[in-house]
Amino acid sequence: MRPNLSCILLWSGVLIAISSAAPAGLSSEGESDLALRDIDGHIGLSTRDLYDVPYEYLERDLVDYGDGLYQRELYDGGEVLYERDGKDESELVRRGGKVKKGNAKQKQKHPETEKGCKEKETKGNEKVIECSSYEEAAMEACKFVNGGSEKINPAKLDLYQGRLKASPGHGQIVGLGYKSAAGNVVPFIRLDMDSTGKAVHFNAVQLSDSSKKLAAIIRDTVPKSVKSRERFYKERLKKLKIRSARGIWNWWSTGNSNHF
Repeated sequence: MRPNLSCILLWSGVLIAISSAAPAGLSSEGESDLALRDIDGHIGLSTRDLYDVPYEYLERDLVDYGDGLYQRELYDGGEVLYERDGKDESELVRRGGKVKKGNAKQKQKHPETEKGCKEKETKGNEKVIECSSYEEAAMEACKFVNGGSEKINPAKLDLYQGRLKASPGHGQIVGLGYKSAAGNVVPFIRLDMDSTGKAVHFNAVQLSDSSKKLAAIIRDTVPKSVKSRERFYKERLKKLKIRSARGIWNWWSTGNSNHF
């Protein structure tokens, strides 16, 4: 029969909270799922895990298994390892018997963000892609502008200011284009922000064929809150203020910000 305790026990630097009934909002098959923390305050295991290991360890030490330091607690017939490398200190790995070097634990895999850009969809003449960074999105947008037979002449570029009054970019430098005979700047590339799924993104049109369009989404801005997204957008616009049209094009087209 499992113990039915309603007290707080402190053993060897480990604070253990145990209760016979789950608190409100938690579900653990009649048992509480309160977290245990080690002496440094790191979550180790839950009260349910407590039933699977002995309460008292025979020995505690630090062991280097080649991929980081572990706090090891030896029990009768087994041991418990607490990761100590600072990356995921809440992970608990239990092994029966001896632990072989290099096989101490199975690391939790954190998939890396996919680098570069990938196509998301195509709507009519607009191609939508998602990019892993601001620089990647900018370079893809510039590449798209030059995708036809005509290429951008940086010396002829002018700064384009946002015209949408509802946008944080209104009146700010948001893009680049050529000046028309009427004196208006017709943009080929601009940095925009919306709340329709594109978040912060580059809009671009091909210089040779303005009917061909591209939206290059900065992937990390999609899940951001409205305030965080707007802050990200404004920070990027501030960096455009101090640059010439040629400098912005050279930055966006190469990903190198050392252009003014």
